[in-house]
Amino acid sequence: MIRIYIDWNVMSQMKNGHHSDFFSIISDNEKFLKPYSSSHLGDISASSQELSNMENIDSDLDFISNLTQNYCLFHIEGRTVFRNNPPRDLYIQDSNLSQLLDVLRIKPLSDNLDEESRNLQELLNEQITLFKNTPIDKVFQKSFENPETAHLMRSFLPELEDNYTQVGLLTAIFGMIERMNKNTAYKDLRENLQGGADIKRDQIFHSASPYELIDKAYKKKGILAEPKSPAHEFASPWFTEISNEYIALDMHGYQEDKISINRGRKQTFRNTMEDAFHTAFGSSCDFYITQDQRNCKKANAVYEKLDINTIAMSADDFLILYKKCLQFKTVDFLNQLLHLLKNLVPSNTSDLKSSPYDSAFFFFDYFNVIRIITDKSTKSPFLLLTRHLPTNSPPIFGKEAHVLVSKLQLLLGNDVDNLGKFSDPEMEQIEKDSWLGRHWKYADVNIKLRAMEGHLQLYLYPPNNKNWIQKLLHAVKSFFNFGK
Repeated sequence: MIRIYIDWNVMSQMKNGHHSDFFSIISDNEKFLKPYSSSHLGDISASSQELSNMENIDSDLDFISNLTQNYCLFHIEGRTVFRNNPPRDLYIQDSNLSQLLDVLRIKPLSDNLDEESRNLQELLNEQITLFKNTPIDKVFQKSFENPETAHLMRSFLPELEDNYTQVGLLTAIFGMIERMNKNTAYKDLRENLQGGADIKRDQIFHSASPYELIDKAYKKKGILAEPKSPAHEFASPWFTEISNEYIALDMHGYQEDKISINRGRKQTFRNTMEDAFHTAFGSSCDFYITQDQRNCKKANAVYEKLDINTIAMSADDFLILYKKCLQFKTVDFLNQLLHLLKNLVPSNTSDLKSSPYDSAFFFFDYFNVIRIITDKSTKSPFLLLTRHLPTNSPPIFGKEAHVLVSKLQLLLGNDVDNLGKFSDPEMEQIEKDSWLGRHWKYADVNIKLRAMEGHLQLYLYPPNNKNWIQKLLHAVKSFFNFGK
């Protein structure tokens, strides 16, 4: 299946009757896998939680459920996982960030606790007291004492002054984030950063190479950024890295977001942060759909820098791509293969026995790489269809394997072993690398579906008709030699 991640603004617009052609196309649940994420729920929780708005929130959650079939990306125990969960089960109303510190304000022990609970709470109190009194790096205190930096520190981290402990730092950081989510504090922080780095906003905003401009600015200041592994106690390392890169681009002025607290649509740091999270979640899919051009450009800049196999685009641009490359159906696929091969893009390989071609097409709505491989024993070529998976996605979702087998059966009939529909035990075998796969015979062609390290692959062998594969080879070579 083709994986699409759609940001909340586009979903909300579809719910209100916009993007009807796009909505109609992606409603094909056998072709597109469309997960939602905890960031969609964060967007909804940012709306009014008044009783009068509960009906709208309920309808939003129902729309997400119907659109995505409850497939969801969210964080658990430092990992980003893919599950089937109704959004209502995961939705939590927005809370004040300061509530995250409640654990550090434990009340006195209750007389009604049993001995086991009392011992546990005493142990917890000891750890919290130790944490409260643990000093932080002295650089923070020096920054408050330095006249050149004291003003900035008091502007952005006022709670930290005279409380140079871990709790003081957390309280100050959460306070800063709350202020940035409610007013123009983020805009002030962004302007101070750009001014300190001597980065001209007008120069970087439309730059084709924002990272180069940022690097040059810091090198000019004698600052060399050393790559660090991001902390990832909350989410997967890749999620934190993408989010950090995205926010860093915005802070330095590249396609920076508007900040406004005027009447109407309020735009604060929270909007930028949620866009960063959507961009990170989007790297689990083939396409990330957003109508926000600033978001789209920042996302693609981050994807390019981190070599992420995802494309950010608008719903309108996706429609164009769909009509050109993605609208093909399962029926008549093999007859279309010669035509489709002429539109492949070759990729380099050091293996002279394997000629890979990256495709804008998704054959059977799954495979987007074709390899023409020469069998060493028979010296005859065969086709291998495989896939460039999205960079930060689990290899195979159970539904994808089920749908792919169904489409192959629709075209090729029952497999040689008459195994019928794809089953849950087969998915378990794939996860254990013990699946025997499926085997079909179509005319003179042997077709085998296999799974290698969680990746589905389709092999096409023409043992009794070498001319068939030679025609394919000739078609590909003629296309790539054309005009040379």
